[in-house]
Amino acid sequence: MKNNRLASLSTEQSQSAVLPHEIVSNLLHFFQEFGFECDARFAGRASVLAFTNALILAKEYPTDAANLIQALELPAAVQELARIIAAELVTEVPDDDEWVTNLWRSLPAHWAQTPAPKGPNSLNAQIVFSLSVGLAVGTHEADFAALLVKRVLLMNVENRFIACRLNYWSDNQFRPFSSPFLEFVSYYYGGRPVERRVMLQEAGETHACAAHLPNPWRVAFWAEQGWARGRHLAEQHPDAVRRLLEEASAANRAFTLKLYQELVIKPAEANGRVDIEQATLAFFARSEGGRCAVEYCSGDQPRKMARLAFDFSLWMGIVSALPIPREEAA
Repeated sequence: MKNNRLASLSTEQSQSAVLPHEIVSNLLHFFQEFGFECDARFAGRASVLAFTNALILAKEYPTDAANLIQALELPAAVQELARIIAAELVTEVPDDDEWVTNLWRSLPAHWAQTPAPKGPNSLNAQIVFSLSVGLAVGTHEADFAALLVKRVLLMNVENRFIACRLNYWSDNQFRPFSSPFLEFVSYYYGGRPVERRVMLQEAGETHACAAHLPNPWRVAFWAEQGWARGRHLAEQHPDAVRRLLEEASAANRAFTLKLYQELVIKPAEANGRVDIEQATLAFFARSEGGRCAVEYCSGDQPRKMARLAFDFSLWMGIVSALPIPREEAA
């Protein structure tokens, strides 16, 4: 799960020791950027997400989990309390579809029983508490932890993403590698460094513009930007496009061309113009067995849909500006 790193932060920052409040603040920032509003439910929801981050880290990377315990400066008494609570959660959170709700109830209830001061400024302490319990579950309750990891893997991609940030940050002193959305973009391009670099550059500039819109995740905007940027890349940066095509497999190149012919060219011949938004929606209908079309209609994963629209339309823009070899066009 650590094969899609972004470029690291500055040497000075990445070598300095992280402070506990930095870890908490970065997690909370990512949670908020992914749609978790600071309302009356935020503390409970953030507690569950912090718990799953620590649980997955401890289950998959025990050495990194030990480093997190040091970074959080967890006293031995807190670790012992966390082990006790971890054992109690095994019976309080059964392996069923209500696991998130049950955690949402159990973690704040256990927090309320601790002697730590409570109040409007205690959120950071509550998150550290949830991290400590997640670390204890991942370390000492292996079977329970395995069940919860399986449950996390069934969550939608945006929730999975924010449920495992500490795994990715562990090689960077538990600091993010980039902004929340760009880390999300990078999440998709493991093993394809050229495409990742191009997408991060282009998506980053697009996101900076989108941030000024009433709805920064409007699919039409991301599709139009992807199309224009793809054409610009092909026309003005042919070496970058050549490297992109060399990195892509022959099967992926053929599939991309097929999508262009069926979703862009054929409708354009019928309608007299290219409609990249409609082409993108048609692509959603084909993606993941049609599930992306359902998710687009439900609107519950706007960042996923914006990235998918941008990726598709950027590639379509590239293909539109390239001469198509006769044998590939056949």
